[in-house]
Amino acid sequence: MDGKTELRMLSYEASKIGVVRSLCVDQSDMMQHCVQVLDLGIFPRPEIDLPIFCANFFTTASMSIIVLDLDLLHDVINQRDYKEKYYKHLIPLGLKYAELLPGGVKITNESLRFFSLTVNYMDQTHKPYRSPFQVRFELMDKATEKTRGPQIMCNLEAQRRYPTWRAEKDPGYQVLTRLIGETRAKQSDLGYRASSFIFLYVVVFAL
Repeated sequence: MDGKTELRMLSYEASKIGVVRSLCVDQSDMMQHCVQVLDLGIFPRPEIDLPIFCANFFTTASMSIIVLDLDLLHDVINQRDYKEKYYKHLIPLGLKYAELLPGGVKITNESLRFFSLTVNYMDQTHKPYRSPFQVRFELMDKATEKTRGPQIMCNLEAQRRYPTWRAEKDPGYQVLTRLIGETRAKQSDLGYRASSFIFLYVVVFAL
């Protein structure tokens, strides 16, 4: 895209998954500055009421950062039944790995509309990144299809809100700034901004 950055995309679908979309960004500048970003999004079919799973893997020669989240589709503040349905699975996961959250990382009020309480920022490669995958698959195994038209449309609209916000706001840059400092974040901005393309693609072509 700029002579220094290589993009690779993969996608597939399954019985309960509308689209799994991944984007890998490799950026290098004569081996003086190398960045790799893997951005993964798993979106359920609108007939299935399941959280969106998102994972971002950011690596340089000296460090790795992993950002994981299960993004709930609907309001957990006013819809108590929806909150109870998912939080009993998610809260233990968030508490278990709370010690991996580095100090000073603060989620904005706007972000709280989308991120669940299990969002994890890890400053090193660590086995716990597997746990959100496992929880997601357990929820998927138990999920049943909805046949009511209004509920399906409600799920579809909720699925569109999150990737639209990701594509427009690009919160990844703010996360990188908090975790690795403004200088490094600016150096890595091209690679990370490219990963937000995955969410715009999902909005336009997949959902």
